[in-house]
Amino acid sequence: MAYDFENLVIKGGGVRGTVYLGALEVLSQRGILSNIKRVAGSSAGALSALLVALFKDDWNTLNQQARSLHYPSVPDRPRSTDFDPPSMGKQIRDLYYPRGSFKAGLDSLVKGKIRDEPEKGSVRLLLHRYGLYTTHYIRQWVLDQLGKKNKLSHTNYSETTTFRQLRSEGIELSITMTNLPLSQPMICNHFGQQNENLDVRVVDAVVASMSIPLFFTPLVIQGGYYKGVWVDGGMMNNFPITLYDNPDGTPNGKTLGLFVYSKTRAVKENYWIKDYLGGMVFSLLEAQDYAFHSRPQDVKRTIQIDDTGVSAVDFDITQNDSRYQKMVESGKKSANEYLDGLGSVPS
Repeated sequence: MAYDFENLVIKGGGVRGTVYLGALEVLSQRGILSNIKRVAGSSAGALSALLVALFKDDWNTLNQQARSLHYPSVPDRPRSTDFDPPSMGKQIRDLYYPRGSFKAGLDSLVKGKIRDEPEKGSVRLLLHRYGLYTTHYIRQWVLDQLGKKNKLSHTNYSETTTFRQLRSEGIELSITMTNLPLSQPMICNHFGQQNENLDVRVVDAVVASMSIPLFFTPLVIQGGYYKGVWVDGGMMNNFPITLYDNPDGTPNGKTLGLFVYSKTRAVKENYWIKDYLGGMVFSLLEAQDYAFHSRPQDVKRTIQIDDTGVSAVDFDITQNDSRYQKMVESGKKSANEYLDGLGSVPS
């Protein structure tokens, strides 16, 4: 069967995004992935979108690079319990909260909930830099993907590479970010009222897009058009499926979505602050899932994938874990079932 998909949109979902590896394998096998011209992603979907943008024509490399992401290293912990964070907390307050109301709110939020938390250095990081964990590991992982592309294609991507540079070389990658204090979403590499979003650094956008508020430290930009505290793109646009729609709002039949969802959820016996914060944030995102299911035109063009009961913040999962492979298989199964059921070329 011939397929006419040109746009791919990937929803956020934390560790649950592992299911996309299985779905992407099916898309590659069926000749869809190599024909994708534009790809967008939010939060964890931004990581998959980056891999598709860079390696869609080489499944073996894409698969290898995806599996190089070591989940236990993603929540990068402070190096010791005596960690003394720099003054980013003050920088954030100076941007939007001159009276320190943001930190006061956090103090009250975690009061009474961190008594038994084993990672007290992380808690201190939360209070001073507004995130339990840093994003050093994931930033380096993104840079490694750009470096891998350089080796394969003789490109010259680096930490300063912007979406404008990618676009000039034929790579159409779009990533969502959220300016938290202003409650404003931004899609990098999408023309809106202003075009400056093309000049965002790719590594900054991808890291910010997956920075779950309070769980990871935010990306803080002090000046210029991008001034703000940037966090998880999924907070306001976790599944930008309408990104490539026609100007009159009618759906683009050449857009395909990947959407992870929870059919069942396991209850944790040990519920640390990271589980509390992760659960709080992802409960808020449920509202976007309900909105998606109320739009038949979007459901029709989306592969929905069961996360097999894994939590978005189950960062203890590794490739050798049966849960990892179970998620991959779930992605394969859902993708095959969806494509088998199409019956005709999308229009």
